[in-house]
Amino acid sequence: MSFKAFGYLNISNLQLVTRPEIPNVEALRFHPLAVDAPNTGWAVVLRKMLLNYDLDLNRGDYTFVSAGGPATRIASMTQRQTFGTVFPPPIPANVAPLGFHTVAYQRDIVPNYPGNVMAARADQLKGHSRHGMERFMSAWLRAAAYASDPANRDATVAILGRHGNTPLGAPSSIEGVTLNARPDHDHLIVPWNLRQEFGLSMPAGTVDNYFTIKLYDHVVHHSDDGDDGDDPQVGQK
Repeated sequence: MSFKAFGYLNISNLQLVTRPEIPNVEALRFHPLAVDAPNTGWAVVLRKMLLNYDLDLNRGDYTFVSAGGPATRIASMTQRQTFGTVFPPPIPANVAPLGFHTVAYQRDIVPNYPGNVMAARADQLKGHSRHGMERFMSAWLRAAAYASDPANRDATVAILGRHGNTPLGAPSSIEGVTLNARPDHDHLIVPWNLRQEFGLSMPAGTVDNYFTIKLYDHVVHHSDDGDDGDDPQVGQK
């Protein structure tokens, strides 16, 4: 079954978060690190970040422990089974009271790594479900425009707080908002190239087989025609 990305949800800025006794990246040498699975996207980014500090998984400078999702990775670190992991905002801010802290940022080392994507089965992008995806994209772009306006920051933080974000984490959630959700080769090729670099299994074809710009362009075009709430900010960078 083939899936395609049709938009970006946010700008990626994964953070390497460590236990209190790990003051910097170099101190992770010979320590176990928590990942959801060793060959997934975030683990691959973590490998690249650590290589920037001359820490090589293949050389045995550290090990990966498959610890599952964010909650179980936090538990693993709390119990000193692992000593570091990568998280997206707002999690680093939420775990700061535990003494966990950020020692490196993905944007500084792998700046074009894409954020989370909107994706669907390729056949659904041409089928009956397409209209619902277009409406979702349109609503998302309007919400992104609202959240990105400094005048709406306090209101956005309050909305996030009502929907599960903590007071610490809500402000950092806004930092990743992007007004340009159009998928592109330059960002999506980065995880593709990282998998090749580390000798991991590759999908069939090329990265261009796995995203489409048509849905985004259609939504923005109709917005420009006044068909989407006459919001001039939709689709702008």
